[in-house]
Parts: sequence; C-alpha cells; structure tokens
Amino acid sequence: MNEHLLYKAFQQDLEWILNTPSLLQGSDQLFDPASLTTLDTGAIKPPPNTLKNARMAKLGHYFEFLVKTLFEAHPDYRILADNRVISEQRRTLGELDLLLEYQPSGQILHLELALKFYLFVPGTQTPDQAWVGAGLHDFLHLKLQRLWEHQLQLPKKAQAARCWPEDLPIPDQSRVWIPGRLYVPEQAPKQEWQQTEFSGTPWSLNQQARTSHWFETGHLDSAKLQALSKAEWLNGQPADVIERPLPAQFCHSDFELPVYVLPFDWYNQAKLAIHQHQQRL
Repeated sequence: MNEHLLYKAFQQDLEWILNTPSLLQGSDQLFDPASLTTLDTGAIKPPPNTLKNARMAKLGHYFEFLVKTLFEAHPDYRILADNRVISEQRRTLGELDLLLEYQPSGQILHLELALKFYLFVPGTQTPDQAWVGAGLHDFLHLKLQRLWEHQLQLPKKAQAARCWPEDLPIPDQSRVWIPGRLYVPEQAPKQEWQQTEFSGTPWSLNQQARTSHWFETGHLDSAKLQALSKAEWLNGQPADVIERPLPAQFCHSDFELPVYVLPFDWYNQAKLAIHQHQQRL
C-alpha cells in the first residue's frame, strides 16, 4: 500500500473507532469516546513504517495502537502507563491496558480496550451464549464475564494484594472501550437477539451497536465478494485485492457493511460447539 493510501486508511480507522457505538449498554463503566471527537484526526501522522507494522499486527494490537495514538494527540489526556503488568510475588495478577490522567480535573482513568466481532447462532436456548467467534473456540459471554469480574477489578485486586505499583497513582475510575460489529443471519428476527443480557455482568447488547450478516459459502454471489485484511475489518474498505480462506470477512456490493462468509455446515457445527460448551458448565 502506498503512503497516501496508508494514511487515508489510518484516518478512516481513527474515525471508525471514534464513531462506532459501544457493543454494550447498561453500565457507567463503559467509556464514551465523545470527548475525543474534537481531535483533527487528519493531523495525526505516525511514521509510515510504524503505521504499516501496526496495521499488519493482530487486530487487537492495532486497535490498541489507534487508541493510544488518539490519547497521545489529545491535549486533555496524559498516558501514565500502557500494557503494564501487575504482579504479586512473581505471579501475574493482570495487565493494565491504559492508565490515563484527565488533566482538566486531575482524575485518573483505568481504561480496558476490547474490540469484538462475534456471530449470532439462532435456536440457542440461552441467548447470551449464542454469540460465538467464527472459529468456534470462544464465546462473547465468557469474554465479558472475564472483563467485568477481573480486568476492570484489577486496580482493586492489586490494592487488596498490596501490589499496586508504587510509581502509579490509584485510578478514580475504571472503564472499558468496546466497539466492534455483530453478525446475524439475514433472516434472523431482531427480537431473538437484540435484547441479549449477559449473565454475571450488568451489560446487555447496545441497541445501536453495528450489525451485519453472516452467510455460509454458496449463499452469496462470489463475484461480488472482496476479501478484507484484518485491519480492513474496521471500516470495511478494501485497499488491495487479497484472498482469504474461510471463515473471513468480505466487502460485498449488495451490503453497506462487511459480511462474514463461513464454511458449509458452519451453523450446525456452531450449534454443536454451543451445546458442548453448555454441557461443561
């Protein structure tokens, strides 16, 4: 990708994370990026090699890079720590994504970052367990329980264990920034998935969350599909023609947002994976 296209894609990605609604609602521990939207994202220009390497990294790491870049550019925030490991007697208690000072008030913010893309499997008796990763190895409800019970509680746990780093101030609040996109079958009725509440957390799905569709292979005109690299999952704008093995996300001319294309019989395999997970609970 030439440098002009690289910075154009970068600016689109910054705008995407700033303007994409949270996947969740129902808690004051959800971070609202509205305070960052006054930034001129076009003026933010990391070195091209740094940016290129960041876009080629895992998507979660790229998201962290984008967020950190925004806070570094914002005059009201100061980054005090990022990806700081908290240890208790050689045992890792957890890792802080970001510790920030909001300089106008002096408040200290602990911010956890979570970019999520999950697919809904209809016909599941427990709706909050029906959101799965395309590879059928992870479940959204487990990620959220971990986030709520451990990651957001890390400062309190560290203080209780007397292992909070002496060089860091104790945060006044902990928040999570969790944008993403959810994929549902095209014909799935909204009432089956839109009201999902996640047990063990105070959260439910945000009614304004970005959603698109998933399809098993053979159900779409393949001539209209263009595979997306991981970095392109955000704004859904393909920069290069690439090939991807399934499952993968694609731009499709009939849909405004990217679609997820899955192997044949994925739905049945997903239902089996959910059943096996429920049997282990």
